[in-house]
Amino acid sequence: MRAPIVTFAILVASVAATAQIFPVDTLFKNGELQERINLVFLSDGYKSDELGK
Repeated sequence: MRAPIVTFAILVASVAATAQIFPVDTLFKNGELQERINLVFLSDGYKSDELGK
């Protein structure tokens, strides 16, 4: 029983250790925190010199 718990803990720790942090911009903030909806926009991964293609 202990081995699966240790394995799970190691897996969670390794995922947290390799997570990336990206800058975040708030476009619009309105209303109470509990009543907000968060929207996330992800780019296609283009580099600045590829935007014209």
